[in-house]
Amino acid sequence: MSNSRSYGIWGGAGNYTSGWNYGAYGRLYGDNNGAGIYGTVYGDTPIPEKYAGYFYGNVKVTGSLWASSITESDRRLKKNIESLRNKEKSMEKIMKLNPVKYELKNYRPDFGTTAISDTGTTSQIIEPALLNREHIGFVAQELKIVYPELVYTDGEGVMGINYTQLIPILVQAIQEQQKEIEELKKKLK
Repeated sequence: MSNSRSYGIWGGAGNYTSGWNYGAYGRLYGDNNGAGIYGTVYGDTPIPEKYAGYFYGNVKVTGSLWASSITESDRRLKKNIESLRNKEKSMEKIMKLNPVKYELKNYRPDFGTTAISDTGTTSQIIEPALLNREHIGFVAQELKIVYPELVYTDGEGVMGINYTQLIPILVQAIQEQQKEIEELKKKLK
């Protein structure tokens, strides 16, 4: 079986100068909205502001992603909004979770190279700095039993967790616990 690839743009760089080397570089000039680097899987889309990079569609990063993070949460982007207060007892579900410590497996001992197996599948590349340390989190398969809406599966069947969405659940659980504490305080008086 032959594996082939197609690149719109490909760039590579390294050790050419004593300064910075870029595999790909983009910069947005002028006053108009747009992006220095733009990627999409849905076709041309308008860009509402100025961005160094703008991606419309899923983006997968292996290794570390360092970001100052803001998650879109505007009411105008949502429908069928329901309070967790009236929907479920978060503390009961939180108590079913299994927080774990773990280390990442090295799927690719040849880190930094690109290869596709004879079957056409790719293996995950793990940044070396992430391998030799302990991590804390959940096992996606276990979390999916309690909170399936927080678990996602990519095209290769690898599961991931949206940890950010655990925050409102934890807030709800704290509120439930605080309400119970207040009720117990009243009974003690």
